[in-house]
Amino acid sequence: MPSRILRVCAALISSDRHNGSMRIERPRDNVFTVTATSQELSALVAAARMALEAMRAAPQPPPAQALEILERVIHDFDHAREGLAGGQAEGG
Repeated sequence: MPSRILRVCAALISSDRHNGSMRIERPRDNVFTVTATSQELSALVAAARMALEAMRAAPQPPPAQALEILERVIHDFDHAREGLAGGQAEGG
């Protein structure tokens, strides 16, 4: 019975992915190329924002470097997204 439930869940997940199947490639050390749908990317960024807020609110703060890195990554993402939105508005 549990294996049947797992198969049904797997089928539902795969049928609901709508062009899903995130891909991660590693063209060289410490560099990754991620291919994701807008929903997948939104989920990752939302999770990063939630993690940052949780880290800031933690009774015992995490190492400062962890906060700085996550803040920088989110800032860089927001900046890149603004550039993409500006390019789309200009291009068409």
